Amino acid sequence: MENGKTNGEPTISDVLEAINEFSTNVDKRFDTLETRVTTIEETMVTKDDLKMEFGKLRSDMIDYIADQNMNLRGDIIQVVRGEDKKVLSLIQLLISKSVITKQEAQVIVHMQPFPGAL
Repeated sequence: MENGKTNGEPTISDVLEAINEFSTNVDKRFDTLETRVTTIEETMVTKDDLKMEFGKLRSDMIDYIADQNMNLRGDIIQVVRGEDKKVLSLIQLLISKSVITKQEAQVIVHMQPFPGAL
């Protein structure tokens, strides 16, 4: 065989050159793809990262809700105590006007959310 074409068919040298050109193009594409994958890996968030971040957010949210709940509870207690003072004043007024007896007043006082003494 000769180095030139025989009967219109490519020679071994032609085939090797085509394979070399193809592999060079494939190598370039793989290099580009490898660069893109590396960039993605460097910037992506992992499942463990998400779990950790969600755990922190959940904890922060629970703490916030607990704080708000305590604040609300304190506000409610403050309002109820103010109303309790009003009821005690009203009971004293009713006793002084002889509308109710001290025993009836004691029963009413012990029904309130914050039992007290007259």
